[in-house]
Amino acid sequence: MQEKRDLYDIDKKPIGKTINKGEKIPNNNYILVVTMFIENEENKVLIQKRSREKGGKYGFLSGHPKEGESSICGIITEAYEELGLRISEEDILLIHTEKTSNKFFDFYYMKKNIYLPMLKLQNEEVENVCWLSIEEINKLIKEEKFFEKHIDAYEIFRNYRLQNSVNNVLD
Repeated sequence: MQEKRDLYDIDKKPIGKTINKGEKIPNNNYILVVTMFIENEENKVLIQKRSREKGGKYGFLSGHPKEGESSICGIITEAYEELGLRISEEDILLIHTEKTSNKFFDFYYMKKNIYLPMLKLQNEEVENVCWLSIEEINKLIKEEKFFEKHIDAYEIFRNYRLQNSVNNVLD
């Protein structure tokens, strides 16, 4: 069965219509994209190495809410589907929303220590996960090993950390 996505108006309100995954987004309509930054007590960020089918580059937990799902439910679903990670709304914080010509991007943050061997990776999406420092992420970006669409998301995360004095030091 084809995965469906809800369509939204310019004010991010559902319009009661859907499109199939991969289908062109109609003019003056939007879909949701959700991304989450998970940081542990050592100030390292959870990074996924995407499967070869998904380009094989590094990036963050990200995806699209399914038909009928809110943004926050969508990121909770993605965490469970891709990582086998059970989280609740109380665990995460919406830190930024951005609108482009046909998408709303919601960026979430969670501070949590996760024992990586306990995760159940969705092999079709994720090859591996690891905790990386800001310096290590910067190196992956310089080496062009980071998913290009997540580089802007990374800057949003860095700005959030700076503005909120999360752990005070970035570089």
